[in-house]
Amino acid sequence: MLLYSALGEVLRRFQLEGDCSAVGVQDVVIWAEGLVCLTKNLQVYAMLDFDAPFTVKLKAPVPALTLPPLAWVVQPPALSRSGELEVYLALSTGSVLFVTKDEVQDLGVTRGPFLRMALSPDGKMLACFTAKGDVWVTRSDFSRELSTFETKSQRPPKQLAWCGPDAVLCYWETRATPIFSLLLCHAHRVL
Repeated sequence: MLLYSALGEVLRRFQLEGDCSAVGVQDVVIWAEGLVCLTKNLQVYAMLDFDAPFTVKLKAPVPALTLPPLAWVVQPPALSRSGELEVYLALSTGSVLFVTKDEVQDLGVTRGPFLRMALSPDGKMLACFTAKGDVWVTRSDFSRELSTFETKSQRPPKQLAWCGPDAVLCYWETRATPIFSLLLCHAHRVL
């Protein structure tokens, strides 16, 4: 793998170890300091620091994860309450798996299944697009519901993203023009 600067200069060359290279990569989530890799055999690996590129296997989510997650989000160590890397995997059953290097826990969430997930810039909130077409905003540990917005679309947006600390943007691509839907959640005031 290559890490590029914003100007296209190669900053680092590195190889993901373990199943990431042997089995193949299903998906990758990248943040400023590192990345998390979901392999084709549904194992989770992390590279916590691009400056010291070594791969760490997170606790294997098997047998709970038998299909690729519908959506997933990574909470980098700097944003997590524990100071450790945390991964949330949305299951087709509607629940969410919480994965760290030491544990896998089914959070027993009942609002899913979630088709898109996005972590707020401060890491305190999570926006989830449900199969029913709602944008559900919760604390990032799923301990408290903060807001719900009905989009009236069961088709998931192409992208779900936070715009600052208190707004979520859904983007649907259509044939003629892109459609944007803005949700002002003001949830940070109730944290």
